[in-house]
Amino acid sequence: MASRVDNHERQAIREEKIRRDESIEGIGIDRVEPTPDEQKIQETNQLLAHMPTRLLQVHLEYIAEGSGAYSNYQREAVARELDIRPAAEKILNYVTESDEE
Repeated sequence: MASRVDNHERQAIREEKIRRDESIEGIGIDRVEPTPDEQKIQETNQLLAHMPTRLLQVHLEYIAEGSGAYSNYQREAVARELDIRPAAEKILNYVTESDEE
């Protein structure tokens, strides 16, 4: 059974394409200028503030493994945001002796 796109969906797709063409969103090669560092910092902080603690821990694990996908600021921001989270939210990486029994 093939799914059909109704006229409202077609219109929404057209509008989204126009919006992306005007903002050059997702097209790095056509951008006139790079994203300012201040904007990157602000967006990183906002994203991390809303991120679940476990996902922050996953990012920290990738950083610890030497992933080159993170800028210096992102590495520092992940560690800083994780430090301010309550310990109760964090998943410990070790098993205590009582857990093994």
